[in-house]
Amino acid sequence: MNEQLNYAPCSYLLLAENGRILDANFMLLQLLEFEMSELKGKSIQSLLTVPSQTFYQLFVLPIVEMEESVEEVYISLKSKTGREVPVIMNAIKQLNDGGITISCAMIAIKKRREYEKVLLAAKKEAEERNIAKKKAIQELNGLRKELENKQQELIGMNTMLQELAMTDELTGLHNRRGYSEKMVECISQFNKTGNPFSLLIIDIDHFKKVNDTFGHPIGDQVLKTISQMIQEKIGGEDVAARIGGEEFAVILGEANQREALEVAESLREYVASSLWTIPTVTISIGVATTTMDVTEQSIQARADEALYASKEKGRNMVTHAAEIYM
Repeated sequence: MNEQLNYAPCSYLLLAENGRILDANFMLLQLLEFEMSELKGKSIQSLLTVPSQTFYQLFVLPIVEMEESVEEVYISLKSKTGREVPVIMNAIKQLNDGGITISCAMIAIKKRREYEKVLLAAKKEAEERNIAKKKAIQELNGLRKELENKQQELIGMNTMLQELAMTDELTGLHNRRGYSEKMVECISQFNKTGNPFSLLIIDIDHFKKVNDTFGHPIGDQVLKTISQMIQEKIGGEDVAARIGGEEFAVILGEANQREALEVAESLREYVASSLWTIPTVTISIGVATTTMDVTEQSIQARADEALYASKEKGRNMVTHAAEIYM
């Protein structure tokens, strides 16, 4: 294991396909108070609490087998001294020269999710039902169905958590992570179809002065209002995101230069002409449209340059990157 991975700011565990531990980084060993010699060759089940053993067997492994990876699942490890250590884990199955392995990255968390309690209750119920041998088959079938439903609930919870992870809490728009994922999708679609799309980078003019003069609560309200205005002016297939303090991005799907400028100018005028409870708020916008060699970095750099040009021209302006390179 290289030094960067060994001392990475997260715990790392490498498993064989059968669940035997092949390697662990320093952060995991320190977290659980083990030496590598004490873990190597042992089953991952030996590091899991009883509820997490069930969860790993019934949920994590099947998902890894079907989809070759699993994201943001909550399990509880146990240290050498028996201390319970809840973690959030991502895992991916890989084919290496030595065979199939499963790489697990974990970050310790302070609170466990409610679904672990649900699984604990389900396990307890299963143990109680197994006592009645005459009804074993009927009860086990009922439990299997119940667990399948719980698995679907857990999958739904993970989907919800993934959506929350891509949403800006203040405005409800996509955050930078959500924006980047949508940008990758748009570039992929552009490379397949050749249909252009455009990017708007929007900055609230003199926003620091708003915060300094009227306070952060008013500044937050301005951010929310601008977010609502953006959503009112874009189409249902377009993507709006807050990518910085007072900076927003809008991906206009299948919009050429003319169409993007029309949207940007309409939005700029809408903001400038609105009635504000504080002195007029304005925005500056930089616009870029796809070129044949587009990447996320290149189109954003061109839109940023156009935004800078709008500010240099006095703010409350719209500039397309094509104007800079004419």
